[in-house]
Amino acid sequence: MADRIKFAVSATPIETITDENSAEHDILASEVLHNLGGNGDSVDLTSYAGTAANQGYKDAAVNYLDAIHTGEGTKLSATEPCDFAYIKNTGYKFSSTTVLGASTTDCVMVVYKTIEWVSGSQSGWVEGSGDSAIPHYFMVAWLKPGQSFILPGGITTASNKFDLVSGASQELSYINTDAADQGDAQIYCKTFVAAGTAATDGNAVEYLVVT
Repeated sequence: MADRIKFAVSATPIETITDENSAEHDILASEVLHNLGGNGDSVDLTSYAGTAANQGYKDAAVNYLDAIHTGEGTKLSATEPCDFAYIKNTGYKFSSTTVLGASTTDCVMVVYKTIEWVSGSQSGWVEGSGDSAIPHYFMVAWLKPGQSFILPGGITTASNKFDLVSGASQELSYINTDAADQGDAQIYCKTFVAAGTAATDGNAVEYLVVT
């Protein structure tokens, strides 16, 4: 049986009501009236043989990421491409790859970094004028302490034609440094205080990135 990973998601819409005694109660949101969630077939993987730094776990030991608070933060993994990514704000400051630091209320923003592309003759899209273009960061998650989320992938570059143009879209955590068609698209994590302004140091992020 091939290596694979199973996953599920769930969400409970909450509505807070106030009774005649001014007491507040949380109930299932009446506009939705359903718990939300889903699961299905698993994502097939090549193996769990990545390095600790790339995979996030190795030999049953965790490898925390320091989601630094400066610049563009920290790249999640060099695994190219990834078929599944699990990312969690541990709620603790980074101390080492195996030991958590002090507890914190700081949050972690997860972004997808890409660059500006223009129409071109090679692979459909190339960098503007062949030079480095201004990178763009698209937020995919804002994680409070203890929160986590997953990004299931599992599609190949050859099939990944969002608008039927080759090269118009990329896989998760995919990088192509080919001189004729350069590109950079990666998942980054950066620490902020809860209000969204600059933090003073980085949080520890727990992750699993596999291909």
